[in-house]
Amino acid sequence: MITTNDKFGSINVKKLSERQAIQELKRLAKVISIHNINYYKYSNPKISDSEYDALWNRNKLIEERFPHLIQKDSPSLTVGSGVSDDFKKVKHIEPMLSLSNIFDENGLNEFITQVNKLLDLNNNEIIEIVTEPKIDGISASILYENGELILGSTRGNGFEGEDITENIKVVNGVPKKLNLNDIPEILEIRGEVYMKHDDFARLNKVQKKNGKQTYANPRNSAAGSLRQLNPDITAKRNLHFFAYTWGTSSNYFNSTLWEARHKIEQLGFVLNQPSKLCRNVNEILNYYNEIVEKRSSLDFDIDGVVYKLNRIDWQKKIGLRTRSPRWAVAHKLPAEKGVTVVDTIDIQVGRTGSLTPVARLKPINVGGVLITNATLHNFHEIQKKDIREGDTVVVQRAGDVIPQVVEVLFSKRKKNSKKYVFPDKCPDCGSEIISELLSTGEHEKTIRCTGGIVCSSQVLERLNHFVSLNGLNIEGLGEKQIKFFWQKSLIMNFIDIFELEKRNRNKKINISNEPGWGEQSVFNLFKSINKSRNVEMFRLIYALGIRHVGVQTAKLIANYYKNLDFFLDEILSSQDKESESYNNIISIEGIGPKIGDSIIEYFKNDKNLELTKNLLSHLNIKHVSFEGVESKLNNKIFVVTGTLQNMTRSQTKQTLEKMGAKVTSAITSKTDFLIAGSNPGSKLQKAKDINVKILSEKEFLNLLES
Repeated sequence: MITTNDKFGSINVKKLSERQAIQELKRLAKVISIHNINYYKYSNPKISDSEYDALWNRNKLIEERFPHLIQKDSPSLTVGSGVSDDFKKVKHIEPMLSLSNIFDENGLNEFITQVNKLLDLNNNEIIEIVTEPKIDGISASILYENGELILGSTRGNGFEGEDITENIKVVNGVPKKLNLNDIPEILEIRGEVYMKHDDFARLNKVQKKNGKQTYANPRNSAAGSLRQLNPDITAKRNLHFFAYTWGTSSNYFNSTLWEARHKIEQLGFVLNQPSKLCRNVNEILNYYNEIVEKRSSLDFDIDGVVYKLNRIDWQKKIGLRTRSPRWAVAHKLPAEKGVTVVDTIDIQVGRTGSLTPVARLKPINVGGVLITNATLHNFHEIQKKDIREGDTVVVQRAGDVIPQVVEVLFSKRKKNSKKYVFPDKCPDCGSEIISELLSTGEHEKTIRCTGGIVCSSQVLERLNHFVSLNGLNIEGLGEKQIKFFWQKSLIMNFIDIFELEKRNRNKKINISNEPGWGEQSVFNLFKSINKSRNVEMFRLIYALGIRHVGVQTAKLIANYYKNLDFFLDEILSSQDKESESYNNIISIEGIGPKIGDSIIEYFKNDKNLELTKNLLSHLNIKHVSFEGVESKLNNKIFVVTGTLQNMTRSQTKQTLEKMGAKVTSAITSKTDFLIAGSNPGSKLQKAKDINVKILSEKEFLNLLES
């Protein structure tokens, strides 16, 4: 994550003092510049479009309030980002500008009002606006001399781009020779290079099959494909080009934009469609709503709608800003939601037996991510929203991460639609399913399979959980490899993982002869497995996959019992709810009866208990100890800010928690210490304000050693 000092970032623009505004403009210039580089230069955005727009809009509002404070490096004065060193640089004959953004009807009305004012028109005069979809692709310029393609370039920083001539020649929709005879000697056409959804899915499938990194979204894949140093690779990626405007030789288009679009099409280019010529605000908004509706059915990504003044003489009269034209604007689409269709509803069985319904969707790009599945949470959620197979639905990324179905568009429901019937048996193993009775007398919303270890889905998920990052962290043994070994009956439980090398050495199996494996990959796998044999107690407890026991709960348990054998003995004794052992576990701060009972229930199962005890012969458990510094750091609350030179944030947190301290993210009156590294940010000042003790990195290290 990119962070900078955001001391004034939360203050309303209207309440900023001039001094605060100067600092905030400096911060925004730095942050937006970094995001521009990630987006334009590396095609690897770190934030969503909506988050970027919020930053840019805040900068705009501050500059409007304090125009005399506009910085030389202001985002409002720059376009795009720098040029890659891998390509020859190309200077644009005419700048390739960006577009200003609007987000609602008010923004549209302001745009029309401004056009009226700049043209000095009366309110009765009709202003024709060309509307077209804003393709989420890579801006490109194509230069023709006497009808022959001589140069292709990216937008770059708007004034200088990258020479991609050989690559642009293999893009669909780019004619190498123009069709018409009456064209000027030099003619430049501009547009967007993009990748269709089907081609994107195919490319990622190939990338995954070949063990290569997959692309996050079609725009990233288009950018990566267009910037290949070998044009043969670009040719295989099946890229497409939409033309929408011109650069050099603009006199060739001297009437209206609508006519110019037709002329560009006659030259042999494909236009960005659907487009429309609108004569008033209502027609424009109707077009916008139509595009929002059609978004999911398009085979390419869009992130907005573009409004352009139709008359070219009026465009010239209004002119340009430093960064964008005054006669055009982009109306951004809501990034977090989209409309698509539920193809089927499947049931996923989790490691604790929970049955989670998942909607398999017609693919749609939401917020820069291609979504094909969405969680339906549970049976009650399906009932409440009446979600059915074949329904047209609104989906969103919850917290901009997990896709979920927001609502059903009942007006689009098919007449033969049938209510979804939740299965009465586990779809994997056929075992009975139950809904547990809660202490409130109500049944839990989650329905669970009772199959346990006879349910392959549960076992596979438990194995994946066991080797995960917060578990034993076995590199090279991911979901794909676990499934492979499971299907070969080589890993059926936790113990099998640690006996795999011995069986391979004794020639009972030969993994290196299996597809996708070689001697080096097998060597690396065994090395990682052996490394994991030295494991901290809390990691093992978490890795077992006990219901309700996450990383923090596992740490609480390890900190209290300190020894795994002692922990197991105490849990067995805790089966008697009148015992001191039971009282001890439910009295641990952060545990309580719900989690305590779940732990006891797990080890009440003889197979779980036996499996855990057998693990001890394969593992070296690092027991938690508070000796030496317990009295000094136990239950002390720390916050870390800035960059430390000698250890990472994660290492610092882990070290402190081993010593009984707590690490939080926010400074409060309960905070005991703030560890301040370089570039500490606003937390340092807050700590000073409320008299929290501040430690330098050196002072912190001295504290650990004392």
